[in-house]
Amino acid sequence: MSMSEQIEPWLLQKFQEIYGIGESPLMYFAPGRVNLIGEHTDYNGGLAMPFAINKGTYLVFRRNNSSKMNLVSMNYALRKEFFLKDDFIKVSDQWTNYPLAVFNEYFKRELRFEGWDMMYWGNLPTGSGLSSSASIEMVTSHAINTYYKAGLNLKEEALLCQMAENNFVGVQCGIMDQLTIALEPYTFVIINSNKQRQLAESKYNERVAECQTALSYLRKLRPLNNLSEVDLFKYAEWQVHIKDDVASKRALHVISENERVKMAYKAFASNQISSLGMLLNESHNSLKNYYEVTGLHLDTLAELAQQHFGGCTINMVHTDHVENFIHTVGKEYIAKTGLKADFYPVTPSRGVSQINL
Repeated sequence: MSMSEQIEPWLLQKFQEIYGIGESPLMYFAPGRVNLIGEHTDYNGGLAMPFAINKGTYLVFRRNNSSKMNLVSMNYALRKEFFLKDDFIKVSDQWTNYPLAVFNEYFKRELRFEGWDMMYWGNLPTGSGLSSSASIEMVTSHAINTYYKAGLNLKEEALLCQMAENNFVGVQCGIMDQLTIALEPYTFVIINSNKQRQLAESKYNERVAECQTALSYLRKLRPLNNLSEVDLFKYAEWQVHIKDDVASKRALHVISENERVKMAYKAFASNQISSLGMLLNESHNSLKNYYEVTGLHLDTLAELAQQHFGGCTINMVHTDHVENFIHTVGKEYIAKTGLKADFYPVTPSRGVSQINL
């Protein structure tokens, strides 16, 4: 029996316990997303190599014949109700901001819908960088889009959710096209450092601004739309014209990372796994030294993974070695940081979809 076959009856039972017996509900799933390489390039017009994983967010819902949206999270033991209106207001530090942001974007497109009873549950660790917020947004959007036949394709849905994140949540994120990666006989092991990461309150928007500062200097030399139009050879020549040292470092990461994505694609195509591992390590070092977004806990995980097996905090481990990898890195990480890391062996997964019950 697959994991999803075990989860789905449990979710239906929980939904009926909360909302009662009635019209048969519908269920949707949106995966989490891991970016193998290409960090902080997307909002600078660059390349990335993401893939959907077999963990994510489930949404069970049905109409309630009222003007209220009832939202329940099984992860937070939290229940909220909102009356349908044209403009929702952001609620400080609550997960409900993500579905509300999506509702707002559909209202802007003059789509009006009735009240729903909605229950969310996910098996993605929050604050770990596995796109749990994007997963909530996409599963909400896909449910609305398909139920009301709004006519958006998946790319348009992703753009709508990006706008929701930018305009309502306040995170100036970019957008990554989903890319499915299949690599045998390797398993991707995601390690959650359990050092919480609050994206909207972190340095994310600050880094966006610093990249724009670097771009403003380079635009004095050439007409440019974004940093990723510059290659490393040009940057070596033009770097002296960026009079802000911090902005210069941020630009160096973005431009070099964009080149690493291109090299990673070639490594995949030629099955050069060792070359890919070195690129992942270089990516982490650039994030540490030039973009300055890692910190002790992620650096420790990266160093331990590289020391014992190669790879980075998104680790590509031979399937035969996964158990040994988890045991060794987990033991040394807790010794060095005092925190217990969580390990998530994952495989590439389908994108957002309705589940047939």
